[in-house]
Amino acid sequence: MVVAAMVSPAFTATAHAGVAGATHSIPWGGQTTGGVTTLCHDAAGFSCAGAGYNGTLSEFGGSGWGSYWSYGSPGPNGTKHNCTTYAAYRLLRNGYGFPGWTDNANGWARDAASRNVLVDQNPIVGSIAQWSGGSSGHVAYVEAVTSTYIVITSDNFSSGASLGTNRLRIQRTSNYMPDNFIHFRDTYIGAIVQWNGDTKAQKTAWRVGADGRRHWIPSTSVYWCLVNAGVVGPYVLPSTVLDTVIPDRNGSWASCGGDLNGDGIVNVQDLSILESEWGTSGQRADINLDGIVNVFDLSILESQYGKAPTAVLIPAS
Repeated sequence: MVVAAMVSPAFTATAHAGVAGATHSIPWGGQTTGGVTTLCHDAAGFSCAGAGYNGTLSEFGGSGWGSYWSYGSPGPNGTKHNCTTYAAYRLLRNGYGFPGWTDNANGWARDAASRNVLVDQNPIVGSIAQWSGGSSGHVAYVEAVTSTYIVITSDNFSSGASLGTNRLRIQRTSNYMPDNFIHFRDTYIGAIVQWNGDTKAQKTAWRVGADGRRHWIPSTSVYWCLVNAGVVGPYVLPSTVLDTVIPDRNGSWASCGGDLNGDGIVNVQDLSILESEWGTSGQRADINLDGIVNVFDLSILESQYGKAPTAVLIPAS
């Protein structure tokens, strides 16, 4: 099989590593200034959160993470709003057990780093975004990362405009970018990854799908199409992370947008491939890498038909 030629360097953060102080402002729901775009704001409920979060204690199933819930501000029907509760819920969903400590949001980066959890200024999908300012700080979940912006979701203990759940897009040059990113259990969804033991000049690379699995990048042209569209990586990872956190989806290829045969144009040949794999897990036609070839993939292909392909954003939820 052909492997993708990786002539770019491994991805490294441009910002310094370590716990940073309160240097950036905390964004709010409904904000459309300062490099922040509100994609969703629900001042009372939980519709803008991810991964099925509904603000109830029962979601934690007895885990110690649920200890944050009682500190939340009241929501409808016995629910509670709290940024730390939401971050705890997402970590629990990603398989990260309760670490045995609790703190306000402004203490999370410090507490995690003191227990050998990596904290830096490098956003990765699945990491916890943290702001140290204000009376208690703020934490959120990183849903998507590109070379120019990140997307976060959060719940908020507060009142007025800040209350409720939010999905925000923040430009990486914005003063509202998080102070820190806490890497409890990153999922790398949407990014390009490689194995740190691969010594070949032409290194194998994968893109991590919405299904949390690795999908093989079949050629150099697909790789560069993804990179040029702002897909981050390659993150060079040990086999322990690749095999346990983001296992391989054998037989599934990553494409650049709707160009399923890799010829640089989205046309009837790509449509034919998609039709032949319709309703299956797909080899080449699962464009958004969610594990099924369906109407969402068809919609992407149709939007790019007759054009050069463009890589799609793959959010965590």
